[in-house]
Amino acid sequence: MHYNLLSDTELRSLLKADDEKAFEEIYQRYWQKLYQSAWKRLKDHELSKDIVQDVFVYFWTRRTTLTIDNIEAWLKTAVKYQVYKRIAQNNTMESMEISWKQSDVSYEQADNLVRTNELNSALHNIIENLPAKRQAIFRLRYSENLSTIDIAEKLEVSRKTVQNQLTRAIKNIQESLSIKSR
Repeated sequence: MHYNLLSDTELRSLLKADDEKAFEEIYQRYWQKLYQSAWKRLKDHELSKDIVQDVFVYFWTRRTTLTIDNIEAWLKTAVKYQVYKRIAQNNTMESMEISWKQSDVSYEQADNLVRTNELNSALHNIIENLPAKRQAIFRLRYSENLSTIDIAEKLEVSRKTVQNQLTRAIKNIQESLSIKSR
């Protein structure tokens, strides 16, 4: 069978029947376009590759349950959503860094030390009040600097679980510190 001659609808039907060659054809057909779309917004090759790869992994693992009318549109939307999500996370971290840097410049040394201690204390309390699993994942990522893959292996959970818990932890911290994404 010549998979490259099949329509997306035909490939989707084969994919629902666990046909790996159909998935490979979809991957070959759309990987480059999706990567270029992510790179155009992020200007980061590795991050763009990771996002596209994560979307394809999700697509493969949910192949039998996803309801998709247009494969190309679904993949493009999934990549775009992940890119925007990543930009929002980066903007939040940048705004926290800018806030800390501005406090260094605009306040006396003593006031800065007090503010830093208060912020660290507040952050510590927020992290301490996270659910146990979320707290552990957050600490492994940001205190021990482990990758999401390493955390998943260490805790024997899926990488997606780790990513979801990190996203929720950051959202909890943002809400508690009243930091809004741009």
